[in-house]
Amino acid sequence: MIQSKAYVPLVVVGKLTDYQLKVQKFIEADLNRLEVFFLSQIPDDELAVIYQMAEVMVYPSFFEGFGLPVAEAQASGCPVITSFTSSLPETGGDAAWYINPGKPGEIGMAIEALLANPDRCETMITKGKINAQRFTPENFATQLKQLYNLVLND
Repeated sequence: MIQSKAYVPLVVVGKLTDYQLKVQKFIEADLNRLEVFFLSQIPDDELAVIYQMAEVMVYPSFFEGFGLPVAEAQASGCPVITSFTSSLPETGGDAAWYINPGKPGEIGMAIEALLANPDRCETMITKGKINAQRFTPENFATQLKQLYNLVLND
């Protein structure tokens, strides 16, 4: 087993759901195992700060239309572990660590391995910031303009 930091709290950001309430009850039953903070209704400007404070962002989704949290975390300088499913590999590019979202053990091993390897984290941060530039409003506007010009000139 890889030795990692002794204490890393889990921060879950998102809308309050019935599933989240079930997870909270499970965690409360054994507070000695985990420390989890559930945050909802976080303004966008504060979300970047949360990403910047994080050791790693884990996004084990089964399906995504785009994967905006992956791009946001990368833009904020946070290493990303995400699923190899749906659009996430396209969004994360070569700057994310990909896992099977249906295998919790694989997710845990990826977290431990990343936290134990600061050099890999730094590489992922550097690549992530470069990758996230593909999704800036300026780049989107440029690409949209190119598309319009292509359509008009055909």
